[in-house]
Amino acid sequence: MKHRTPSTEIRPAIVAPALPVRWRRWLASDLWYDFVHSPVTVLAAAIALVFVAINLVVDLLYAVVDPRLRVHGARAGGRR
Repeated sequence: MKHRTPSTEIRPAIVAPALPVRWRRWLASDLWYDFVHSPVTVLAAAIALVFVAINLVVDLLYAVVDPRLRVHGARAGGRR
């Protein structure tokens, strides 16, 4: 049989890197399934993320607004 070359270039499929085994096992576990499909746990996680975001914004604003944190000409003891 004669070897034929393809008319178009054949490229290998681009495959996303596989998750490590432990992450695949975690995402396939019953515990993860129950967590994702329970409205109480999903709502609790969403509320926790909201509070984390609020805390992050407050911390960033605190560093900008509080004049005690500004170090323009201040000495090591914090007194002038």
